[in-house]
Amino acid sequence: MTTNRSPEIHARNIKIASYLLLGLALAIPLLMASVDAMNGYDIGLLFGQMVIPYIIVGATIRLTFNAYSITKRSYVELMLSMGLLAWSATVSISAWHDTHRLTEAKKELIEAFMQASVSNTQPHSSAQSLKSTESSNPTDKQIAFIRGVQVYVAKWGNDMKAIEQKFAAIDLSSVLKPENITSNSSITASRQKIRNVEAIINERQIALQRYLKDCAEYFRTVDIDESTRRETIRSFEAGIVHTLNAYDELRTTQLESLKSVVEMLDFAEKNLGRTSVKSGQITFETQTQWDQYLSILANIQQGAQREEAVNIKMIELQKTSRNSILDEYNKN
Repeated sequence: MTTNRSPEIHARNIKIASYLLLGLALAIPLLMASVDAMNGYDIGLLFGQMVIPYIIVGATIRLTFNAYSITKRSYVELMLSMGLLAWSATVSISAWHDTHRLTEAKKELIEAFMQASVSNTQPHSSAQSLKSTESSNPTDKQIAFIRGVQVYVAKWGNDMKAIEQKFAAIDLSSVLKPENITSNSSITASRQKIRNVEAIINERQIALQRYLKDCAEYFRTVDIDESTRRETIRSFEAGIVHTLNAYDELRTTQLESLKSVVEMLDFAEKNLGRTSVKSGQITFETQTQWDQYLSILANIQQGAQREEAVNIKMIELQKTSRNSILDEYNKN
């Protein structure tokens, strides 16, 4: 014996399907949150945009289609749920796409920061990067902002590499060799080397000031939401203190080391004609001269040790900066 299903049972099944679709529509944003593609605020906003219209439109359907059969009303509600599902999927996929783009931009920034000291690639001009920030999409603005920061990081890396190459081109290791502190021409050449190194140290300091000034101006004028601007400037200004202190200490230590080398050159020039080189070793006429030589040499060695200690601190500062960027990336 066969029994035809009543319209009420058929309508109930349609409603169940409608509720399942609505549940799926609500579940998609939660799935996006589980992979960090949406935050709590966005999920709450999307829920409100779906649930409130569903209640209002659902009530309107019941009033408008009251004269129709319960089955027809259920079909209309089913189509409403299908529409909400499509909307939820579209919004969630768009959010995932934006988050993916933002994540990739952050990864590129971190890579650029970590490779700044060895980068050979000339970055695009900052003017070109700033033009790309003109967008009404918040994600596009964030990505353009990150790209702009990447330009400055790469520029700083290139500037520092160029300065390090200038340092490497000047060989100071031979300045204190016995044969070079017993010859007037060699002493003169060594003094010029010292002046060149001092000029490079000052050039590095000027480059640092210019870099910090350009970054500050970029953060002040870039097209980004104000909360991001304030947080970025706060972090930047806090980091400036450590950066300036570190480079000031490095500069002072290096100049002091060079001062000790100049003192040796002054001593050597003063004693020209009263020294000689035998079997690669320098000899003096008096014990007093020898004691002065050893004293100045000890100062130079101590300066080298201080400079090495400062270089280690600089490396640790760079590691701390990298870790802070990674921590910030992992939080976001």
